[in-house]
Amino acid sequence: MQQRPRGGTRDFCPPIGYAGRVFDHKVIAMIRPFRLSSRGVLTALALFAAAPLLAQQPSFDCTKAGTPTEFAICGSPTLAQLDREIAAAYTARRDALGASDRAALLAAQRDWLATRDQCGGDPACIEAMMRLRLSQIGPAY
Repeated sequence: MQQRPRGGTRDFCPPIGYAGRVFDHKVIAMIRPFRLSSRGVLTALALFAAAPLLAQQPSFDCTKAGTPTEFAICGSPTLAQLDREIAAAYTARRDALGASDRAALLAAQRDWLATRDQCGGDPACIEAMMRLRLSQIGPAY
């Protein structure tokens, strides 16, 4: 059995389960990219921890919210989910229509947004308006 090289040689990269063995250069070249530094592990943990927060975001950028309705949607996971569902349904419906029907759908969407914004920051009113709109345009397939 070969002994572990001493000093600062770069040829030794001990993975778990191979205590004290010296490896061929090809094996080391294959293993080295998969070793995670502590920074890599922390970055991966941060991304996994942030994933649920990202899933709660609405279809628009909350840092650019300007109306009480938009702030209420950003502050509620339920409203944010409904907003994403409406955006997906609207996109699916729009993509299935011809040019003239797209213009009519866009006008109807703008009218609905103006009506929804009359709710102000009232979450119950916003939710009712969003559920109504989702029933009007249908779910995304």
